[in-house]
Amino acid sequence: MRLKGLKTIVTGGGGERGIGRAIVRAFGKEGADVCVVGRSKEAGMAAAEDVRKCGGQAMTLQCNISEYDEIKQVVDTVLSEWGQIDVLVNNAGMSSIRRFVDLTPEEVEQVWKVNFFGTFFMQQLVCKHMIARAEKANYKPGDPVIGKIINHSSISEKVGASHLTHYAPTKA
Repeated sequence: MRLKGLKTIVTGGGGERGIGRAIVRAFGKEGADVCVVGRSKEAGMAAAEDVRKCGGQAMTLQCNISEYDEIKQVVDTVLSEWGQIDVLVNNAGMSSIRRFVDLTPEEVEQVWKVNFFGTFFMQQLVCKHMIARAEKANYKPGDPVIGKIINHSSISEKVGASHLTHYAPTKA
């Protein structure tokens, strides 16, 4: 139980299968308390139950990660309920598989809003909290780490694909 009691947010963690659900399960098995953030409250509740079965606390918050106000509400709710955030795993992401010449401005914008801006602003808001905690604790280099942020990327950032030209730069 290496993560016992660490207050953790996992975005995109509610699916029945996939990387996000595996992340939620892994953190739960290691003792973390996990807030599952995603578009589907029902799917998030099932993932949260996995954490509870391991003995951890869990909550589910529905959020459209492309909307700043919803991201802020998630961070505010976790801080209100748990008092701190120790780990953020930015896993939420999306893409459409279409030829470059066929992409619409709306498709490209939505992928950027979720993958880049959603990750950016979730990270920014959590980082503000972590910095405030570090300042309050008079953190000095070499002290135990106050928090961790993990941004999930993709092999697409390094290896191009003709049908993911709008997705790859958002993951880099």
